[in-house]
Amino acid sequence: EENGSGLNETQKLIVEKIKETPGISQKDIASLLGVSASTVDYHISKLISANIIKRERSGMRIRYYLKENV
Repeated sequence: EENGSGLNETQKLIVEKIKETPGISQKDIASLLGVSASTVDYHISKLISANIIKRERSGMRIRYYLKENV
């Protein structure tokens, strides 16, 4: 369910984890939240589209950060 921010509960939790651990991986987010990687992937795509987080490649790994304006 969405609230005034336009984010659902899972998306808010993902944003919180990225805020706590900048550069966290999708796999780490999934294990911290106890959800599948595909669930995290779906929500991360929505958050990137909403310009809330950004994806950065670091060698073979992909890291996630909050956008500066968030």
